[in-house]
Amino acid sequence: MKENDIRGWLVRLDERNRTIFNTLSRIENHLVKLNGKVEKHELDIVRFKTYGAVAVFIIPFSIHFLMRWVG
Repeated sequence: MKENDIRGWLVRLDERNRTIFNTLSRIENHLVKLNGKVEKHELDIVRFKTYGAVAVFIIPFSIHFLMRWVG
């Protein structure tokens, strides 16, 4: 192999490595953004379940006391 061939091969290898690292960086940034969205949706689901659990207990009691007060 000639020295120029080795140098050209190393330059192509370096460019390929940069391309791969740039692609990985973009993928990681996208995953961070998606993880933030998933976390927000999980919090929304927990909040909805909490309101539902509270409503399951409060609504029957309020109907019971309303019927006693009116009736």
